[in-house]
Amino acid sequence: MGVSVKINASDQRKLVKDIKNFSLNVGVKVERVVEDIALYTVQQASNMVPVDKGILKGSIRAEKKGKYTWEVATNSGYGLYIEFGEPTGTGPNGGPRPFLRPGFERAKAKAFAYLKREFKK
Repeated sequence: MGVSVKINASDQRKLVKDIKNFSLNVGVKVERVVEDIALYTVQQASNMVPVDKGILKGSIRAEKKGKYTWEVATNSGYGLYIEFGEPTGTGPNGGPRPFLRPGFERAKAKAFAYLKREFKK
């Protein structure tokens, strides 16, 4: 037993248009979620970073790099040493005190909730 469906040219054009609109809508929602995750990562990393004078905390930022691509980073010269530790492990900053990676892990855990929120709209 088979099923066949016939659509006329007008219905076919409407279907193609609807599929394109759906695709664009999904893309916009995913872009919004990626941005929200990047900003949430900044918030979480800022909450976890060790603070002396607050320079490192104030330097954590998110920047859009392309479609669906954001970078969360710090432009302070010593953020790398706080995140991963001194190469020798004996410098003034000592061992690693990660803040960016754990911030991202917390944000990543929320990704599905963000997606669910966007697709309910």
